[in-house]
Amino acid sequence: MQTRLFNIFDEKADYLSELDSKLSFDKFISHLKALCAQPDEGKREMFAFILDRFLKAQEKYGPIAENNLEKFNKELYYVYCLLVPLFNDEQTAIWGLGHPVHGKIIYGTDTFYDFLKKEYAENNCMGCLVSNDRADMSIQVIYSLILERLYDVHLPNMEPLVYTSMDEQTGLPKYYSISVDYTFVDVKPKGELPPLNYERLRGVNVQKQIDWRDILTFLPLKNFQIEGFSIITMTDNCQEQVMENIKRIIINRTKDDRYAYQAELEQSLRILTGNPHLHIGLTPLLRVNGIPVIEPQLTKDSILFNQLLNSGHANGTVVSLVNEYLENPYPITYNLTFGPSDTPSSLIAEIAKLAICCYTCAPLYFNNEVVGLLEIHTIQDHRIDKSNLPKLRATTPLLAQLSYNLISDFDNKLDAIIKDRFTGLQPSVHWKFNQAAWEYLFQSDIGKTPASVSNIYFNNVYPLYGAVDVRNSTLERNLAIIGDLENQLQVLMETLEAIGVVHHFPDLDTLISKCNYWKSELSLDVLDHFQFGITDFLSEEISILFRKLKPKNQKIQAIIERYEADTDQQSGFCYARRRAFESSLMAITNTISRHLDVLNEEVQQCYPSYFERFRTDGVEHDIYVGQSITPGKKFEKAHLTQIQYMQLSAMASITQATSTLKPSIALPLETTQLIFINTSDIDISFRVDERRFDVEGSYNVRYHVIKKRIDKVLVKNTFERLTQPGKIALVYFHEDSIKDYRKHIAALQHQGMLLDDLEKLELQELQGVNGLKALRVGVHLS
Repeated sequence: MQTRLFNIFDEKADYLSELDSKLSFDKFISHLKALCAQPDEGKREMFAFILDRFLKAQEKYGPIAENNLEKFNKELYYVYCLLVPLFNDEQTAIWGLGHPVHGKIIYGTDTFYDFLKKEYAENNCMGCLVSNDRADMSIQVIYSLILERLYDVHLPNMEPLVYTSMDEQTGLPKYYSISVDYTFVDVKPKGELPPLNYERLRGVNVQKQIDWRDILTFLPLKNFQIEGFSIITMTDNCQEQVMENIKRIIINRTKDDRYAYQAELEQSLRILTGNPHLHIGLTPLLRVNGIPVIEPQLTKDSILFNQLLNSGHANGTVVSLVNEYLENPYPITYNLTFGPSDTPSSLIAEIAKLAICCYTCAPLYFNNEVVGLLEIHTIQDHRIDKSNLPKLRATTPLLAQLSYNLISDFDNKLDAIIKDRFTGLQPSVHWKFNQAAWEYLFQSDIGKTPASVSNIYFNNVYPLYGAVDVRNSTLERNLAIIGDLENQLQVLMETLEAIGVVHHFPDLDTLISKCNYWKSELSLDVLDHFQFGITDFLSEEISILFRKLKPKNQKIQAIIERYEADTDQQSGFCYARRRAFESSLMAITNTISRHLDVLNEEVQQCYPSYFERFRTDGVEHDIYVGQSITPGKKFEKAHLTQIQYMQLSAMASITQATSTLKPSIALPLETTQLIFINTSDIDISFRVDERRFDVEGSYNVRYHVIKKRIDKVLVKNTFERLTQPGKIALVYFHEDSIKDYRKHIAALQHQGMLLDDLEKLELQELQGVNGLKALRVGVHLS
């Protein structure tokens, strides 16, 4: 034990300078006097002895103070004996006595002083003892004591103090919990007790973080005196702190950075075991349709999923072993120090081939189901001591919870993709389905029979329709089919003639005549009629014949195999034109879809709306925007105007992008762009049979009919199609509906996206539709 003044702070805070604070054992002595009145004789004698020693020492040396601490060495040791349990090891305990609030240590164990000297020498700010990265704790302690002792106001307990120090042997952080006992600290007012502004205090107290310095303004420290001594105890807090770290990971882990926790988790578990050489992997067992799948980032630290399956030993046997293990996981141990013998498993033989020293794997259970694996291994000559593994046992429920959360995130991500890409249920309208589902569930729970699902509909929404079509796509597809079929029939005739040279068969001349017939009859006008006949001829007659002839001899087999290679859909010469068309069409539609994805993101940021697209030989899209879709956000006409501008700008970008694409695709296909401007709002409802939204009511159906017919509309009194490559056509009925669009066009012309060639056109009548007009403007393609 040591009796020595040690100031753990470099400086004294300015606001503490006006506080009258002093070291005193008066309250402790008063407490001893009270204890001496106990009826238990043994205790009474012990307390009386210590009290007598203190009183005699004070009579001889004066009240205990900084300048006479050494004189009270024995008396302070009696304090230690009274306050610390008998079986605590003095050689390892970190314990001390200090000033009431100023952070000066006056007495303590050798271990405590050694610890303070080491931390101070390493410039490890000892202010952490009371701050721990929070606001200064001294002022919190002072005012908590003042309010509690003098005003009977009990504020919420402060968070536990935790101090971090570096372990010299392992190089890992160690956590210490710091307990400060103020039992023998006395608080007194100087003069009359100042009144307390309870209203001001309540205002402070409800804040998320109390601004203690604010209390200084209405309750100055100069009005109070604090005296006594504090009792400081530091205990190893690694397990509790590691548990808190894992809880923080579970709570604060963000979906935007799903893997940031991995390094922190590994470090936390290393700290808990005291082994810096452990490599730790937490692998959630992700499943799709009940089958385990590998997510590379989540399995990068896994021996089973990463090293074993990706090693040179990753053959069918290893894959089978891993899959078999995942069906019924069990604990695995390999080469542990002082541990059980290696788990009898075929996996162990494969693990032993890897460049690892020791390995263990434990399944993690959540609700009686395995949700993840905790894998620990070392490399080189570093060992895993079995005695360290039980320390991890307390963390397994939290690790199981984390694994379960990761699985839930994965499942939710799949659901979100399905909703976004494959169904009409989008985030903007999801609330309405939730409401309908809850009403259905509520009716079922209260016994209404039969419960029915409410209709899903949205009134008074503004529709925006756009279509990007590949010009002459049907013609180009048919030309590709005719060209490929002509090639295939020609190759077939040459094949039949080559086979006839080797082996003459009775139907040879008939089949060659059929090839010539089909080839001569191919044309655009009758393609649909003859295509099925040609397909049957090739897939039935020819295929059956070749299966019979192929085994005849090797020459015939080689001839037929050349034909099969030429007619292979993926690589054959006879499908080259169709592949060129399909790949070009896919490149264009993918480009359009990417731009519409960007448009959708911009629209949702402006005002959450329903956005739907349809893929044909181009891509169409519908946008429905209005108050009924997003009741929680006020809808303004400015939102509609801004989304109209976004749509027009996106169509210009799509026109530029598809034009730029032409040199890089097999067929230089072109696109046309069309926007239909509706004059008023409409109603839409969810069609359960088609699982999509559609217009509601006869007037609204008219809108749907018009947008489906205008793609091939002609300019009035001409044979010219309205839609043209390199241009955007905007169809409308009334002049009032295009006022904003004229401004949008002017803005995009000013930006250089649109050309200064705006046309105003009248359109020919469609079936049941007349009075249509259009604006048409060119897009700057260079």
